[in-house]
Amino acid sequence: MTKSDKATYILISIISSIIFCSIYGINILNPCYTDWLLNSGDLTQHYIGWKSYRNASWTFPIGMTEILTYPIPISVIFTDSIPIFAFFFKIISPILPKNFQYFGFFGLMCFILQGIISAKILARYTNNKRKYKH
Repeated sequence: MTKSDKATYILISIISSIIFCSIYGINILNPCYTDWLLNSGDLTQHYIGWKSYRNASWTFPIGMTEILTYPIPISVIFTDSIPIFAFFFKIISPILPKNFQYFGFFGLMCFILQGIISAKILARYTNNKRKYKH
């Protein structure tokens, strides 16, 4: 990766972050701010799924929680709680604050990655002189 590529990715990341914050605000990036997730709808479902998985005991297979559908366990996958994040943050859960959310960070990460991947696609299929590795 050249210096020019790095500068392009940094610029895209900055622009993507500005767009994200202008749409959603900066408050949702605070991992302790959960009010925005409790206004009903899908986001509430995702957050409740995360909270139940976080507070459930460890099970096998990993990712199951019995809190939502007792006595039948359900996978965190079905709560749309971004399972890989849920699993990671469950591991470090003892050191996290009581009200903790990762959904704002995930949204920002999605905006940044969309910008970077879009730039790679555009560079590949246009007459751009820059050569990107496949």
